[in-house]
Amino acid sequence: MYYVYLLKNNMNSEIYIGSTGDLKRRFSKHNSGKEKSTRRYMPWTLVYYESYKTERLARVREKRLKYNGNAIRELKKRNGLININIDKNKKNNEVEGLPSTTFIVNDKSGAGFTLIELLLYIGLSSAMLLTVSIFLSVILQSRVDNQVVSEVEQQGWQVMNIITQTIRNSEVINSPMAGSSASQLSLNVSDISLSPTIFSLSGTAILMAEGSNLPVNLTSSRIESSNLNFDNLSITNTPGTVRITFTLKHINPENKKEYDYTKTFYGSASLR
Repeated sequence: MYYVYLLKNNMNSEIYIGSTGDLKRRFSKHNSGKEKSTRRYMPWTLVYYESYKTERLARVREKRLKYNGNAIRELKKRNGLININIDKNKKNNEVEGLPSTTFIVNDKSGAGFTLIELLLYIGLSSAMLLTVSIFLSVILQSRVDNQVVSEVEQQGWQVMNIITQTIRNSEVINSPMAGSSASQLSLNVSDISLSPTIFSLSGTAILMAEGSNLPVNLTSSRIESSNLNFDNLSITNTPGTVRITFTLKHINPENKKEYDYTKTFYGSASLR
């Protein structure tokens, strides 16, 4: 067995902490003057000791008591509650003191934590976890926000570009008539097989139908379209001009803030 021990000077309350494999012999050295570091404070009384299975564990405990204020404070407090009866008639080399139980039953450090230290560590860990969780949540929400905005704007400009480019390449505006507006635009293009080319709103989707081909959805299933409108601004003896407006909104079935984004797009184009 190896021991970590606490000595107390009988006259001026000096204390000494050490470790040894032979407690009785070591205590005798302290009180016989063979230990230079403790000679000037003789005589000593052994007030407390702990037993460990290995020298390494005893050394760890000794260092913790010497260099950790909380550990030695708790040990002093513990011994302050114990009445130690010092028999002055005994010789100085006799071992006295209150033995502890064997604190270490397996190969682990005997340092341990005080209750205050444990509560402090738990509190700090909880605060750090909470901070990290909030930080990650903010980052994730910001990322989703950016993705939603990007998707709505990208599809909006893509739809607007398809409509305006088709108008520029058209030969005739079938409907709406000059000076009027409608939710559907019909154009005759140079390729007869693609005429008429029609843009319209079906439910929440903007469709493009070319000739006898089936209509094609210009927006994805994650985007809702509304307020599609075409204003024919054509003037007599001038190429036809059409103003386009529509609104796109990202779907948000769970009403989450990060998915709530709507934008109205405006554009115009003239026949060449």
